[in-house]
Parts: sequence; C-alpha cells; structure tokens
Amino acid sequence: MTTDDDARERPRRAERPARWLRHTAQTLTANPRFGLAVRAATAASVSWGLVTALPGFAADYPYYAPLGAVIATSTTVAGSMRQSWQTVAAITIGAGVALAIEQLLGRNLGTVAAVVGIGVLLGGWKRLGSGAGWLPTSALFVLLLGDQHPLDYVAGFAGLTLAGALVGLALVTAFPPLPLASAKAALDRLRGTLADQLEDLGAELRREGAPLPDDVRPRGHTIDVVVAQARDAVHQVEEARRGNRIASRFRGSLERQHRQAQALQRLAFLVTSTTQLLTERAPADGHDSTLGPSLRAPVAAALDGVAGVLRTLHGQTADPAAVDRAREAVRTLVAEVRRTPATTEDDHLVVSSVVEDIRRSLRTLQSEDDGLQPAAR
Repeated sequence: MTTDDDARERPRRAERPARWLRHTAQTLTANPRFGLAVRAATAASVSWGLVTALPGFAADYPYYAPLGAVIATSTTVAGSMRQSWQTVAAITIGAGVALAIEQLLGRNLGTVAAVVGIGVLLGGWKRLGSGAGWLPTSALFVLLLGDQHPLDYVAGFAGLTLAGALVGLALVTAFPPLPLASAKAALDRLRGTLADQLEDLGAELRREGAPLPDDVRPRGHTIDVVVAQARDAVHQVEEARRGNRIASRFRGSLERQHRQAQALQRLAFLVTSTTQLLTERAPADGHDSTLGPSLRAPVAAALDGVAGVLRTLHGQTADPAAVDRAREAVRTLVAEVRRTPATTEDDHLVVSSVVEDIRRSLRTLQSEDDGLQPAAR
C-alpha cells in the first residue's frame, strides 16, 4: 500500500472504535431492557441510601428497600404500579398468615407445613398477579426469621419493601418508558416474514409441473410466532401510554403504529390462509388441476407484487411504483381466472378464494380503497 493510501486509511481505522461505540449505544438504548436495567439499578441504590440513614427497625432490615425498588421497576408506569401493590399486598397477607397460625399452633413442624400450605393456596388469588409468589415466601420468612421480634420484622419486610417500591415507582414516573423502537422492530420483523412467505410461494408456483413442497408450510408456524411477538410488543406500548406523561408527545406515532399493527395482523391471517389453500390443494402426483400452468404464473406474480409492497412499506406509505405493479398483477390474475375454466366447482371456489385473499392482502396495505374489482365467482 502506498504512503497516500496509508494516510487515507489511518483516519478510517481511527473512526472504527467510535462507530462501534455509537452502534452499540444505539442498540442498547433501543432495547427496553436497557432502560429497565438503568432505572432498576438507580432505584435500588437510591432506596438503599435512604433507608440506611433511618434508625430503628429500618437499620435492621435495610436490604428490603432495594428489593422493593427492583420489584416495582417495570417497563411501563402502569406495570410498575401494578407490581408494587400486588407484591406489597402479597407480603402483607403472607405475614398475617404466619402471625395468625403461630398464635394458634405455636412453632413446630406442623406450623411450617400449615403456613406454607395456606400461603400457596392464597397465592392462587388472581388479583395478586405476578406478586402471588411472595405470599408463601413472606409467610415462611416471618415465621422462621422473625421469631425474636415478629412485628418489627413484618414492619421491616413489608414497610421497607413498600418504601423501595415507592422509590422505584417515582423514578419510572419521572422517566417513563415508551418502547416505540422495540414495537417498530417487531412490526418490521413481521413485515419481512410475510414478504418472505409470499415470495417463497411465488417461487414454488413457478416450478413448472411440480407440486408445492411440504417445506413451504412450516413458515405458517413462523408467522404465528412473529405475529404473537408483534402483538405483545404493541400491547406493551399501549400499556406504556397509561399514566405516561410523555405519551401525548408521540400520539401521532402511537396511532400510526397501532394502525400498522392491525393491518399486518390482518395480512398475516390472509397470507396464512393463502398458504394453506395453495399447499393443501397440491396433489402428490404433481398434476395440479386447481392451479394449472395458465394460473400459476399470474398467481406467483400477484404474490410477488404484494411482497414488493411490503418490502417498500414505511409506516402507512409504500412505493407508488410497487403498488402499481401489484395492482396490475392482480388485475392480470383476475382476467386469467375469468378466461380459465375450472375442472370442478370446488376448484373454482379454491381459485376464487386465493384471488380474493391476494386482493384483500393488497387492500389491507392501503389506507384507501385500491379500486380493484372483485374476483370472478
């Protein structure tokens, strides 16, 4: 390499660590777990600092404050509030169970069994949600660890957990999470998976005289998984809006994301339906009377057209050229269906259903009616 090349390469090499750091920082901050970790760590340290300065029972059981802070720190404000009251309620009920049973039975093996058994039974109360597991734990702790000063122990356990939870809740309220980036990533994965499935179907249909193979079908299960992930991500964003002081600033983005999620979920159902129609009707001998040579190519082109719209979709907007190509492919398919006689009425219904699913898939991606005429019946 020449001296000039070395001079040009040195600044590039120097920039690589900075680019790596920027990329790593962007990846971390886009992940809601990163924000959750920062808030939990901060809340735990603040609550520990506060409680260690207090006298009395607080000085004996300071570790329950950061525990409460961690319990209360969720990815949403509403989730933090719910986890806080559920956990503190479970701890309080469990403590009451332990104190009551000890008064009745004293302290022995039977008491331990009764405390745990009743605690587990009461832990099935649905209102306690994710905090239910703390009920038998609290009962056992109070019975075994609070034997010398049970009331002080209960006050320390329940009271300091509540205090830490309030610190965590205050921090989440002050810096509320709104996981738009993670929901967008989940919707992008769903969009890409749907486009992959459509293109796979189109490629298999172009294999002249061959039935659709079984390896096309497992993608349907993949779609279900990705749809569930996208639904969960969008649901988390919807929950994050509740009690979130910054949600109003992102109202437009939230509404667009919600509409796109609904459209992609409808599209996923249609893609799955189309996949089932095309694969389940493919005979083992390769002579497909339902989709003969005259229909395979137009169906494949229409599927590719819808996939092309998906590939260029950004928010509610797709590339106009891709939309025009898809519309034209669907019109060509409709015209070919009208010209091609079906062998049986059943075959006719299947072909019409495939065409209708493709039309609806394209229409789902558009904010306005696409103007296509209904498929021939």
